[in-house]
Amino acid sequence: MKILITILLLTVGLFTGCRVAISEVPQIIEAKVLSPYEVELNFTAAVSLQEVTLYPPQEFTVNNNRILFTGPMQIGQFYRLSAQAVSIKNMGRHRLHFAVSFMAYNDNLPKLIFNEITPIHSAVWPERIELYVVEGGNLAGIALYLGTAANHTAGFVLPDMVVTAGDYLVIQARDNDDPRHNGNLRWPGLVGLPNNGAVLTLYENMAATAVLIDGVAYRNGSFQLTDELEEAIAELNLYVIDSAGTTATRSLSRQPDGSWFVVVTGGQTFGAANSNRRFTN
Repeated sequence: MKILITILLLTVGLFTGCRVAISEVPQIIEAKVLSPYEVELNFTAAVSLQEVTLYPPQEFTVNNNRILFTGPMQIGQFYRLSAQAVSIKNMGRHRLHFAVSFMAYNDNLPKLIFNEITPIHSAVWPERIELYVVEGGNLAGIALYLGTAANHTAGFVLPDMVVTAGDYLVIQARDNDDPRHNGNLRWPGLVGLPNNGAVLTLYENMAATAVLIDGVAYRNGSFQLTDELEEAIAELNLYVIDSAGTTATRSLSRQPDGSWFVVVTGGQTFGAANSNRRFTN
């Protein structure tokens, strides 16, 4: 499993006797967590890493562009690494100051599927997303997107939390006035779900090249999403639910055969087995 590290801060210093083009300064392309012991940083040029610091502190060594941990990373722990990347190009010495954050390697990922969604809320009922746990494991580092990894308006990195097969994980996406109906987790910022259509995806980690765990799309009748998301639906072969008729108590419900439909009024079952009673006009 490879995890792309989120870049938090990027500043550039040029150690040359004359002005140089910004293109000559090394740029970070990607950063990946390769194992419980190893992080790889890739740049646009060969570099040496200097003045590397890690928080929280943990013993490590530097081997070219790789950070080698002496002991395993702690699952669920976010780390912050800062360093200087120095390259020699066109007779000049160019230095990139950067800081990155990443979540520790997770070798105990669960198997999850989207199971129930309500994209409409009321004062009592919040907008929610339910994930069903097919195989148990640790959620740490799994990325949930409103959109896809490459094209999203909001994302949520799931926390260090052990789940077992048969569990229902309910994620609250918008606030409400009745705490009895809140989920196991709250999407940071409570971004809310679009009423008329959206794509929801779940990836093993935050990398743009991460493996897709599951995904689903919904649209109200003939509502059209952006061209990019329509292309993603086709490319990822996502199931598209007709969400016409959805209300705060008529959820989009996955069925045992993998199909979806809108359930009857009051038929939402977050945290329990789905209803098989289909709403009809």
